[in-house]
Amino acid sequence: MVGLDGLDWDVLRPMLADGRMPNLARLAASGSTGTMIVPPPLRSPAIWTSAATGASPDAHGVKDFFIGTRRTASSDRRVEAIWESASFSSKTVAVVGWLATWPAEAVRGVIVSDQALNPNVREGRVYPPDALKNFKTWAAWDAFGQESMERLKRFIPFEWVPRYPRYWPEDSPQFKRHELVAKRLAYIFMRDESQTRMLESFLRTKPDLGMVHLWGGDFVSHAFWRAAFGDASATERLDFGNVITSYYQYLDELVGRLARAAGPDTLLVLLSDHGFTSWTPPPGDTHPFLTGNHTPQAVLILSGPGVIPNARMESPRIVDVTPTLERWLGIAPVSGREGRVLEEVFQPGFLPPSLPPRASTRRPAPSAPSALSPAEIERLRASGYLR
Repeated sequence: MVGLDGLDWDVLRPMLADGRMPNLARLAASGSTGTMIVPPPLRSPAIWTSAATGASPDAHGVKDFFIGTRRTASSDRRVEAIWESASFSSKTVAVVGWLATWPAEAVRGVIVSDQALNPNVREGRVYPPDALKNFKTWAAWDAFGQESMERLKRFIPFEWVPRYPRYWPEDSPQFKRHELVAKRLAYIFMRDESQTRMLESFLRTKPDLGMVHLWGGDFVSHAFWRAAFGDASATERLDFGNVITSYYQYLDELVGRLARAAGPDTLLVLLSDHGFTSWTPPPGDTHPFLTGNHTPQAVLILSGPGVIPNARMESPRIVDVTPTLERWLGIAPVSGREGRVLEEVFQPGFLPPSLPPRASTRRPAPSAPSALSPAEIERLRASGYLR
């Protein structure tokens, strides 16, 4: 399951049609696609937890990135997640970067929590503690170093200077455009690459369930929507007009890499948590650089053995993902799942028989409150999630 945060059908469809996203185009053509209407509030931790539990936020308890002054923890989740039910049924899992998974829980396999790349968090970043022992460094590169400057050239036509505060005053156009790259592109690009590399490595062991959350589509859409699709100035369009489509192409590369690592006998579930549309910050807003905002339309693509090409999904929902995966894996569903199995997209008789639900065994471990670091607060503010 690949979580493509913020992926929007209106951006995606023409890119699939004209060949700019060959991996997703192949998977969509050989599989089944649908649009999920996600109920508000459109807060990413809540939605991704619904995808992983088959439950609504009111049931699973994860509502946002934070509770008071601390970050939301995995122990705040009240419903058994798919990686727990798979582990209970002796299936192996590899989960990377899924939101609200810190501290990493004990599973039959590996969890790299969403705080694994956060230098301010020392405990509970991964399970088991030596899960990333084969990685010299967890981050693919320094998001604010020389390598990042070179790699970012695929998205922007100017040379980004990581130490831009040394060279330009804060009210200058040069500072502002470099600041936008720093807040909205440099870190999240490194995060998506790092987490893809981790799951690629884990997939070599052939876990029964693999999951990764890729956040970049959301970050760039918030910041560069006007430059790509709105009434941007000529300078803004020149600097940032291709960032969103270029990032979609990068995500397509990541999906292709993960599909190859998983192998041909794998069910691939690609989904987003919401779409995007243009947005004009109100006067005096503290985030005047945010020009895109969430819509409830989310992408869903299923491709792999047993999936009927172009099968019509009957009003799929985000809570249907986990029940469908549990059925695919041949494990008993957990009582209280609100979703259903998307049986209509599979060939008759292909899925394992339905098993009676079982009671949840979830016993979350207590976690110490963890204050949000200044860097985390700034990233959440840059996304419009914290005001």
